[in-house]
Amino acid sequence: MSLTRYKKFCYNVFGKFAQKSVTEKLKRDILRANLNIRPEAYLAYVWMNSLLSVVLTLTVLSILYFVLPALGINILPNFLYKPSESVLKFLLFVFLSFGVGIIVYASLIYYPSSRAIRRSKNIDHNLPYALSFIAAMASAGVPPHEIFVSLSKQKAYGEIRNEALKIAKDIKLLGLDMISALKRAVEKTPSARFRDFLQGAIITVATGGSLKSYFMEKAEQYMRENRIEQKRFLDSLGVMAEAYVTVAVAGPLLIMVVVPLLIIISRNSSHLPLLYVFIGLIFPLIHICFSILIKLTTPSEV
Repeated sequence: MSLTRYKKFCYNVFGKFAQKSVTEKLKRDILRANLNIRPEAYLAYVWMNSLLSVVLTLTVLSILYFVLPALGINILPNFLYKPSESVLKFLLFVFLSFGVGIIVYASLIYYPSSRAIRRSKNIDHNLPYALSFIAAMASAGVPPHEIFVSLSKQKAYGEIRNEALKIAKDIKLLGLDMISALKRAVEKTPSARFRDFLQGAIITVATGGSLKSYFMEKAEQYMRENRIEQKRFLDSLGVMAEAYVTVAVAGPLLIMVVVPLLIIISRNSSHLPLLYVFIGLIFPLIHICFSILIKLTTPSEV
């Protein structure tokens, strides 16, 4: 994959140093994230962005502290402009600038791993359905390499399509045999379940077994496991629904009734700010927390 001009510039500046600093984990994460960039080029890109974020933050702080006050515009708190607070100003410049740089570095260096995890979840989600497709093709007598070629054209199976495309390219373009192509796919895939499926296929081919029978058995196994997982999720969703009704519906309704009654009976509005806090802050937070919880626990496609 050709680099953009900016990434080429980053590599020209930090490339020699990045080559010595690339870890095996970063190489593996980039490979499994399907980023199509050399690890040293990506590390140079991370370093350059982190450095530029520090410089940019220092520039913005300098404008806020030196340039704008010279124009009669004071945005920062007044105590920061006092000469006696020069140490505090220095610490603000240092910690804020390098803090932004550290955040940018951590975000970018973790991105391949995060993307690989998302791809793994997507593959695991689509694997039972893709195996049904593979089993159907195998039962029709289609050769194994043609099965992966056909699978690589099916957009409905998400990231599995990209995994099958790699296998198809290794066989069609590089001229690798089936076992070699599957071994390369085992190294590249981020999904443990798909890796297990490919390793089983390699063993089946190497021992002279029937791939057709293996594909059909695996399709049945993963569909069975998928039904169990869906049932487990529906059970947990039922529990969360009951908790939601209690905490986010019945509870707020009770508070909305009790607090105004207390105000009316006592003829004292001291409880009114509490009601505002519940309505404006706590009630929305309850709904947001339940939404995040459901999103995190849903075994859905990424």
